Amino acid sequence: MKFNRLKLKQLRVEHKLTQQQLGELLGYKNNSICQIENGKRNMSIEKVVELAELFDISIDELFK
Repeated sequence: MKFNRLKLKQLRVEHKLTQQQLGELLGYKNNSICQIENGKRNMSIEKVVELAELFDISIDELFK
């Protein structure tokens, strides 16, 4: 399965977070969330777990 970068953006927008704010919550620097949303960078499984916990969703939801 492949990480759903569009789901990431959807969740971020729904929770009224900027890319920078989400990046800070996950411990990323600079434009990492932008790169992930644009498919130029991958997210580690550890960060996927953190993301799922942050948005209170299952990890599976991030791969649909």
